[in-house]
Amino acid sequence: MHQSKEETDWLYFIRSAELEIALDFFPVEKNIKILEIGGGDGFIAKKIHGHGYEITSIDQIPKYPQYFSVVIGNATKLDFDSEKFDIIFSSHVIAHINEIKSFFVECKRVLKKNGLMI
Repeated sequence: MHQSKEETDWLYFIRSAELEIALDFFPVEKNIKILEIGGGDGFIAKKIHGHGYEITSIDQIPKYPQYFSVVIGNATKLDFDSEKFDIIFSSHVIAHINEIKSFFVECKRVLKKNGLMI
């Protein structure tokens, strides 16, 4: 189903407002690694990157065109080394994951000690 421009604009408005709240929890230090799970078209990843952070964005089915590179990834079998990321950011995704325990086990595995999941 294709969204109208008005629906897309509203979605981006809401997601931007949510991100502004979440950014309060991001460290001031910018040389950290962030993983976004459920990146869609990369809209939020681009905004996070615009704040000076290094971000990798994955989605099971990335959307095109993309604002920022989003690669295919499985949230329950993350293709990353252990303790790679300082932050995992995910918005409006967890409700769509069937294997929720595997998701959290994988997130814990790829997060550095004292890492943060938002």
